[in-house]
Amino acid sequence: MLLLSIQALSQNTELEKILAKPDDTLKVRELLNLGRKIRSNSYEDAGKVFQRALDLSKKIDYEWGKGASFLNLGGVMTYLGDIDNGISYVQRAYDIYTRLNNSKGVATCHSSLGGMYATKGKFDSAIIHLMSALQLMGDIKPGHEHKQLYHNIGTLYNSLKDYSNAITYHEKALAVSTSLQDTTYIVISLGSLQMAYRNMGNNEKSYDYALRALQLAKQKNDSKSLYNAYQSYAEMCIKLDKHDEAINAGKKALHYALSLKDVVYQILVSTTLAEAYEKLGQLEKAADILEHAKAIGEKAGLKSHLRNVYAGLANINNKLGNYKTALDEYEKFNATKDSLGNEKNKKTIAELEIKYQTAQKERILSLQHLQISQKEVQLQRSRQVTIYSIAATLVAMLGAALVYLHYRNKQRLHQQQLQAIQREKELQLLQAVIEGEEKERGRIAKDLHDEVAGMLAAAKMHFSSLSIQNAHLSEAKEYNQGIELLNEVTIQVRKTSHNLMPEVLIKYGLETALAKYCANISNDQVLVVRYNCCGEVKRYDSSFELALYRIVQELLNNVIKHSRAKEAYVQLSAFDDRLCIMIEDNGVGLKGNVKNEGMGLQSLETRVKAMNGRFEIQTASSTGLSAFLEFNIEGLEK
Repeated sequence: MLLLSIQALSQNTELEKILAKPDDTLKVRELLNLGRKIRSNSYEDAGKVFQRALDLSKKIDYEWGKGASFLNLGGVMTYLGDIDNGISYVQRAYDIYTRLNNSKGVATCHSSLGGMYATKGKFDSAIIHLMSALQLMGDIKPGHEHKQLYHNIGTLYNSLKDYSNAITYHEKALAVSTSLQDTTYIVISLGSLQMAYRNMGNNEKSYDYALRALQLAKQKNDSKSLYNAYQSYAEMCIKLDKHDEAINAGKKALHYALSLKDVVYQILVSTTLAEAYEKLGQLEKAADILEHAKAIGEKAGLKSHLRNVYAGLANINNKLGNYKTALDEYEKFNATKDSLGNEKNKKTIAELEIKYQTAQKERILSLQHLQISQKEVQLQRSRQVTIYSIAATLVAMLGAALVYLHYRNKQRLHQQQLQAIQREKELQLLQAVIEGEEKERGRIAKDLHDEVAGMLAAAKMHFSSLSIQNAHLSEAKEYNQGIELLNEVTIQVRKTSHNLMPEVLIKYGLETALAKYCANISNDQVLVVRYNCCGEVKRYDSSFELALYRIVQELLNNVIKHSRAKEAYVQLSAFDDRLCIMIEDNGVGLKGNVKNEGMGLQSLETRVKAMNGRFEIQTASSTGLSAFLEFNIEGLEK
């Protein structure tokens, strides 16, 4: 903090020196450079310097100075949460650069507008501006404008969950920042790479980037670098279950976000802190942090960043039992769903990216052909006409080939998108059916447990009361048979209720539930079911465990109904990131009509595919049933 105070004093002295100089274009440029220099520690102070540059530019009628001042002021306003005025200022800069035919300035405005519209959640506009900037900057030497553009595009791809392309552009931003020795933006790029690799599940590489960012930020010691480094490190600590360490880092990040008065930064770090507190069970603390973030985010109109805040509040209030509040927040979350997920935007950005890459390749090829032509002209002018004819033919053929390839790729992409949509619809329909079945099972189980079982218990109580009032009844054979039947029915109702909604599965997990289920249905007179477990079977996602439990139930039911087996064997095994289930019996196999009964083998196979699993089954009269299921459990552990 002492160093920051010394820097502020030094910057004030530097400003006084600049203001003492004559009013000319050089003075405007020096003010702009000073504003950019102090922006990493104080957006407000930087904004005041940029405003001085704008006022002076208007005074001396310096058009370029007006454009640069409007552009930088727009960025500062966005950081401070006044995003609408920020867009307005950048738009004015765009108009000035357009009149001046300054392609670099126009490209920079497109890049800034793309980032601003993305922050507002208007991703249609963001995609158009960012791709326009990318095309315009193709012929410009990489500089400060490129690092911001590459960062914005990388962030957009990360939101699209296209992490490969996100990494590509963040690495470009890192390379440009490194060549410019811009430590602040190196830290930002490292933080973005940390996020992309973390989303891909590469925690080792993600943690390495987080540590590098933190080390550089401490050396640079400016508020913007320190915020990005601590925020990145806090996110990684949560992923590694180091929640106390995440909270310490998050508090430091929040301190620097507040010193910058950056609303976006405050919302992002608040979401991180709330998640850490939630992991530690401090739900009230997490809710308070998110409520504050929601207030400032709604005031600033930061639609894209509020989505995670609403989701967090819905989740925490649900855990706290505030179901009405949770529902309200969840509806807000649904209302702010961004447009990144729709196929139109994905297709738009993919097509614009292809056009950009094609234009780059054509530009390089054109330059190569031009160089070849120039050399040929110098060596032998007499062959000029022939060379130009060949070059023109090659260009025409290349153009035709590119058009054909583009059309073919476009058709293939369209077909893949249609197939993906169809698969998604089928999976959604299947999931809806499964959820409906489970809800109905739960309702029936509850009715059996709460109503039917209760009525049977009441009936038994009345019968017992009759035996006390009439002693001779307890000696009657028919009466005792009735009591015995009541006991047996009560046991069967309770067993049916537990099978419909297995509490042991919810409480103790898949391994214990399958062991108990196999033990319950095993009968020396009908079917002996042996169960074995290999490896370390952990707790997994509740819906995943329930789906596996139902599949095993259905297969064993088919064995009991159709296979005429005396023995069945169930084995559950876990190793690395795989979970396997094997079911065998010594019966006559399943009949051909089994596929049309109950869940059926085809239905089972469809459900397993929906769970990204593999299902193999062999059934014959001589060997009985042999079923094998395999699932990838990576990311499903609780």
